[in-house]
Amino acid sequence: MRLKRVIKWVGQFFRCLAKRDERIEEQTTHRYNRGATLLCWLGLYLSIALVAGCDVVQVEGQGSQLESLQLVALPEANDQSSTAVDLVFIYSSRAATLLPSDAGEWFAARDALKSILGLQADLVSLEIPPGDFVEEVDLPERHRSAIDVVVYSNYLSQRGQQRVSVSGFHNLQLVLKKDHIEYLEVME
Repeated sequence: MRLKRVIKWVGQFFRCLAKRDERIEEQTTHRYNRGATLLCWLGLYLSIALVAGCDVVQVEGQGSQLESLQLVALPEANDQSSTAVDLVFIYSSRAATLLPSDAGEWFAARDALKSILGLQADLVSLEIPPGDFVEEVDLPERHRSAIDVVVYSNYLSQRGQQRVSVSGFHNLQLVLKKDHIEYLEVME
């Protein structure tokens, strides 16, 4: 949608320039002015190509700020059941589009998705019983170059089965509650 607006704007801009060039050509036929006009057009084409490219292509490796992760499962977490929690570290925009929007779909297709994603994503899978605490989760070696980090939790309740991006957190603590997870920034 954004690209269509850019293309529409560019078309209007070119029509304006064409009218201006017609006025300039009427006023003078000097060959240097025509060369300058050609260079202006060339520069404009190149700058539009760069702007349009930036609009469509996502710069990879600049998204995640996650440095550490802790998990705390309260005694009543997930109706007193162990909870599977998957962290997906995404390294390409293509991989991001392949991920499902909720945890139920993720856990149903996890094995197939892991093989499809290959090196475009890393997966950290945890299972935490109620009342347990994981002081520090081992993050993948290349976690700093992830463009996004997504958390899926396999809760019994629908409220807990959300896809949550945690890329904006530095020191994240997941608190597993009765029917959902709470995401907290922890000061060190």
